[in-house]
Amino acid sequence: MAYHSKNQIQLLTSPSNTLPADSRARVKQLMQNLQDEICTALEQLDGKARCREDCWQRAEGGEGLTRVIREGRVFEQGSVNFSEVWGDTLPTPVKVSICTKIY
Repeated sequence: MAYHSKNQIQLLTSPSNTLPADSRARVKQLMQNLQDEICTALEQLDGKARCREDCWQRAEGGEGLTRVIREGRVFEQGSVNFSEVWGDTLPTPVKVSICTKIY
């Protein structure tokens, strides 16, 4: 299993109170590191099963990594998933939520 770097990630905004230009990459790295840590902990806890990876891509914009642990001593089956999805428009549930909060 390929694990992501364990570099420290600073998520604070800049002194001018604006988002850093690389904030998307930093959040992605943070989430992938968290996925790594969770999977490592599950594997250690189980002692037998290992997480299997499935990388995927979305033609409309997006990618992700699904990790499944199964048939272990502790876990029958479980998964830890990461998704990064982008596009030109927000999904309908997000639009509805935003509109509801505004009015």
